[in-house]
Amino acid sequence: YKTRPGTKIRPKLKLAVAVDVSGSISDDEYTTFLNEIFSIAKHTGTVEVIEWDVAVQGHYKIKGYKPNLTRHGSGGTDPTEALKWVNDRRHKFDGAIVFSDGYFCINEVQQDNRIPLMFVITQDGSTEACKKHKTIKLPKKASDAA
Repeated sequence: YKTRPGTKIRPKLKLAVAVDVSGSISDDEYTTFLNEIFSIAKHTGTVEVIEWDVAVQGHYKIKGYKPNLTRHGSGGTDPTEALKWVNDRRHKFDGAIVFSDGYFCINEVQQDNRIPLMFVITQDGSTEACKKHKTIKLPKKASDAA
């Protein structure tokens, strides 16, 4: 053929990313979470970030670049309100990722999630509350392994 090939359209995932900003999350862990989120945004286009401790502390979009962010929160740890927030807007998202240390109690909200849900847990965190969902633990940093 003497025509140009068509443009390929690659659909982008629309992800909600809930970030634990409770008092049990250190600044280093929070920074690790953000670096992972920036990498996700770079590959998917845009992610909606929801900061939570016992309530939703704020939400914003990240579009593949690193904005200057200020941490909000530092209370207890209960993802119920964050997951309700995501479920109430499930038509906007293809899935959700929860970044946490995993030290919270499981409840009916996590059991009845209406979109695909995955937990990313800190290297020293607990996966006990996340057993019914896809869960990965962040690897130890090379500096921590020594």
